[in-house]
Amino acid sequence: MARFRDVYQPSRPPERIHSPLDELPLDKVGMGLPVQIFLFILALFPFVGIVIGSYYATNETHYGIRSVGRMILAFSFVLHFLYLCVACPLAFYLTFR
Repeated sequence: MARFRDVYQPSRPPERIHSPLDELPLDKVGMGLPVQIFLFILALFPFVGIVIGSYYATNETHYGIRSVGRMILAFSFVLHFLYLCVACPLAFYLTFR
């Protein structure tokens, strides 16, 4: 009979990394609303949104910028799913019917 290992219990819960920039609003760190809209427009292009979202989600110290990066990343994954599962098959069907 197989033995199962005990689940690892961490000694303390993970903590969010705090940065001195976290106290500043997004406008002060250069990510105002026009910049966010521009990044979401750029995310409409294939694979560009994945690159931009993954960069901002992982390489930034400001919590708000990381959150915007995660939103762009999620938006681009949903958009790529729609491209690959809806738009491309529809275009293929309309081309060869």
